[in-house]
Amino acid sequence: MAISRSEASRINGSKSTGPVTPEGLAASSQNALKLGIFSKRRFLPEENPADFHALIESLVAVYNPATLIEIIYVDRMGMARWKLARLERAEVAVIELQRNFFDFASEEDKWQRFGGRMLSHRIAALDEETRQKYMAERDAVVTAALGFPEDPEKFSRQAAALHREFDLAARQLREEQSRRVDLVEMRPLKSREPTDRSDAIEAEAED
Repeated sequence: MAISRSEASRINGSKSTGPVTPEGLAASSQNALKLGIFSKRRFLPEENPADFHALIESLVAVYNPATLIEIIYVDRMGMARWKLARLERAEVAVIELQRNFFDFASEEDKWQRFGGRMLSHRIAALDEETRQKYMAERDAVVTAALGFPEDPEKFSRQAAALHREFDLAARQLREEQSRRVDLVEMRPLKSREPTDRSDAIEAEAED
């Protein structure tokens, strides 16, 4: 079966899996970043948009989006990972706040909060050396206990939701790419072969 070079080029081009050159990857990632009219509001003041751009470029290099809808799915995957990193920073910040609250509390407040009023009175009756010993042990135990936020389930639920968001977008991207490739493979090709010299000349003329 003979087809023209122009027809072959059209078919091969439609089967492209996406940009592969550094320039093409960069262009695709920039398209993903410009999808929303409120894209500038995606970042907190202390966040660097260039870091998000780098994340998108890495995802583009791995998943090779070739259409607008595929780029949208990659963008959703990038935002899910971005928010997950933000959630991790927020969890650490909550822990730091809890520890700061303890570190800068008065000794009386510390004993009352973590030992009760009766223990606070008993500690006050001890000599200074004994009190210092118990205070050091208390601080070590409390600091270790404050290694998790007061409501860890809240962070766990949000993290699980973001992981599901990433996985869903990745699955939808793969389905969209498979659908695109299937459509290309289903396109009929010319089935008539040149039967004589005139047909061969006609096929060459289509080039």
